[in-house]
This record gives sequence, C-alpha cells and structure tokens, in this order.
Amino acid sequence: MARAAHQVVSNRFGAVVSAFVVVEANVLNVEVRDEYAQLAAPIIERFGGNPVAFGPWQELVGQSDHKVGMIVQFEDRKAAESWFNSPEYQALKDLRSAAIECRFRLLG
Repeated sequence: MARAAHQVVSNRFGAVVSAFVVVEANVLNVEVRDEYAQLAAPIIERFGGNPVAFGPWQELVGQSDHKVGMIVQFEDRKAAESWFNSPEYQALKDLRSAAIECRFRLLG
C-alpha cells in the first residue's frame, strides 16, 4: 500500500517546512543496488520518509557526473537526520558503497 505524501507546508515567507534528502548517484552494481534498496526502504519509512521522485536526471543547466537520483521527503530536518544517522541505516553503509557511488544532500 502506498503512503500518502507529506503535505508540503510553507510559512508566510514561503519557506518550506518539510525537509528533503536529495541523492545523486551512479549505479556500480545493479544486483547489490537492488539488495540495498530492499533493506533501506523500510528504514526510510520507519522514520517517516516518503520517496517522491526516483530515476535518471535530466540536466537542464550545468552538468553532473551522477546519472540517477532520488528525492525523499521527511516531516522536518530532525526526522531526516535521525534516519540518516540511525544505527539501522548506518549498518548499510558498506552495502551502499558497493551498490552506488553517491552524494546525499539535505534541504529544508
């Protein structure tokens, strides 16, 4: 069953209250990436994360060495940081490194 996306709420100055983790990646090993994704998905969900976009990047301006990406919405910065720093997710670090060469960014 798909989860409903978090409602993106703006304050009166237009600042977004939600936080987003932006992942830029190159796949190193498809099979290992699939294993990593299966293990990471329930951890993301436990921390309230909702993947809102996934797939190849379309470059509009500039160039990137990363070919695919993912954007995960969290309720706020604290939830995103709690997920990323959790022992459960950090235990996947070696598997992630074997699966993808990546950069993670936090916005919000």
